[in-house]
Amino acid sequence: MTGNVALFITSIPDIFVTIFFARILQGYHRNGPLTAAPSSIGRIALTVLLIGIFLCAAFVAISLATISGITLYTAAAVIAGLAITTALGLTTGLLYLSVELNRRFGKPWVKSLDFPYLLLGFFGLLRILNGSPAIADHYYFLDALGLVCVAIAIAARVAKAIIEVFFADWY
Repeated sequence: MTGNVALFITSIPDIFVTIFFARILQGYHRNGPLTAAPSSIGRIALTVLLIGIFLCAAFVAISLATISGITLYTAAAVIAGLAITTALGLTTGLLYLSVELNRRFGKPWVKSLDFPYLLLGFFGLLRILNGSPAIADHYYFLDALGLVCVAIAIAARVAKAIIEVFFADWY
């Protein structure tokens, strides 16, 4: 099995996780804003789920760095799947915690999502500008990490846009 096939197969769980988050978001949109703060078991489950997504991001970065001869199309497909899954996961988690976030930080908490977005985007942009991995025959770890950071930054921005556009009455 080539590195391209192995890496592409690892992105298959993204499809199922994306469907899971999309169904939850669909229910949120249909039922309206949450009125009570999340339970402690809900917070624990959400924390485990989000940590799992970020561990997957680290796995993708390490895989891109260690498997030689990965085509640009495979890397783009894997990173796009990760970005979509992360965007839906962040959106679901932030909406789930919206009552608590509104209580602690007030209504502008959604606007503060720009700060991690800009920080990750800046790091990713610096790595991409330093050396383009698309023209190299091997992805170095920092190059792959830069690509993953840009993907996660875009995912955070998409999550913010989804909340602002479709769930404006929640915050």
